[in-house]
Amino acid sequence: MYYESSLHARTIQLPVFSTFEVGFNAVVVVVYRPGSCNATQSFFDDFCDLLERLSTLSAPLMIAGDFNIHVDDATDIHASKLSDILSCHSLQQHVNSPTHVHGHTLDLLITRDDQSVAVLPVDPPLLSNYAFVVADCSCPLPPSTTSTACRVVKYVTGADSTPLTPTCNNPICFRHHLSTPRPLSAVMTKLCITFCTNMHHLSPSECL
Repeated sequence: MYYESSLHARTIQLPVFSTFEVGFNAVVVVVYRPGSCNATQSFFDDFCDLLERLSTLSAPLMIAGDFNIHVDDATDIHASKLSDILSCHSLQQHVNSPTHVHGHTLDLLITRDDQSVAVLPVDPPLLSNYAFVVADCSCPLPPSTTSTACRVVKYVTGADSTPLTPTCNNPICFRHHLSTPRPLSAVMTKLCITFCTNMHHLSPSECL
């Protein structure tokens, strides 16, 4: 990776994840998840682990790569789960055009909610099955040593789930989800999203 001399970058060691490959330089992460198999819960667990580690870094964050998940399909359960994970970590995905020759959005660009990103029009694939995605990302220089910058991060793994116990033990809390017949997977996904949201609010925070 090449970058201007005015930018400040450092290498950070990350663990080896079994469900996708990661390339890391400064706070730019490149993710490749093989499309030969469906996204598994192990992938989402690893991705959450990655995001929590990255949340401790105060610099601008860019996550790019081929996730092989049809984020353009509102009915895709994996796309919905990925969207919920990004929302829980205050991240947003910027590519809204098809990036594959078969018409799905597989190549993503993810940043924090407070970052300014402009994705240029995505041209149809020409030399390969994938389109070339170009974006203009705002990455301001870090503050001088005389000033102090603070960003609040949350540690989900350190959350105290005790306040959730009375609610989870009460069958009434499930009445809304079971009032009408629906697939078990849809019920479990909704409950997982609700649980994730509550745990996010209960997670301890730290100013970095």
